[in-house]
Amino acid sequence: MSLPLASESDPYLLPIPSPDSPVVRPRWISSGNANPNGRYHEPVWPLGPFIDRPGASLIKIHWRNCPAPMTEQIKQVTWILLNGQLRPTYLQSRGIRARSRGSANEMRETCYEWMRLGRWLATAGVKDLRGCTYDHWIAYVTDRFRANPIRH
Repeated sequence: MSLPLASESDPYLLPIPSPDSPVVRPRWISSGNANPNGRYHEPVWPLGPFIDRPGASLIKIHWRNCPAPMTEQIKQVTWILLNGQLRPTYLQSRGIRARSRGSANEMRETCYEWMRLGRWLATAGVKDLRGCTYDHWIAYVTDRFRANPIRH
């Protein structure tokens, strides 16, 4: 499958990140935000560029927790989560009025959930996200929420 190339005229298409791509693209960083940004190839991604509150805890994504065979795939979907944006027409067609971007912490937690899925798949002998079947997904969700039920 080939991905369309990003276009300056279409802000909804992202370029494929290179090793030196910034973790957070400039469009998401407020002009007064001085928190350091990382690079795609680095083992730790700072999410401070999303955080504009002085004194707020600056969170990071640590890639050492990701299963090696799936690290590049999970990094790429995480980078898209951090930098992408859904088209308004997509949201409207599903009855969603507006999409507020998740917080830096919510995005980090989503990434860590993908890492958990990757580790679980690795123990099931799956070394590539494309090898995850519907049966794997159901088994993972069952195992995951049996161990850590959602509390309301």
